[in-house]
Amino acid sequence: MDTPKFDTELRTEIAHAVAELNRLRGSGDEDGERSYESRLAYLKRIAESNGVDLSDLVDQRDGAAPQPDAAKPQDIQDWESEGGARSPIA
Repeated sequence: MDTPKFDTELRTEIAHAVAELNRLRGSGDEDGERSYESRLAYLKRIAESNGVDLSDLVDQRDGAAPQPDAAKPQDIQDWESEGGARSPIA
């Protein structure tokens, strides 16, 4: 199901999840972090199972505010390497 609207909506959700996860990490809210780590893993599984390529998304690590339609897979990979749950697909 690779449609432009679906891709855009999914990327928006990923961008929001990454932004919220980063905010929660800064606030020390460990329960919130775990919740958004799970959400991010879930969204990544949806993208992978629907053939949504996330490799072209803009890097948000330069200090710019996350754009609603952009999140970088590297953020997801960094999150996983820091102890986030890995997707069974990855």
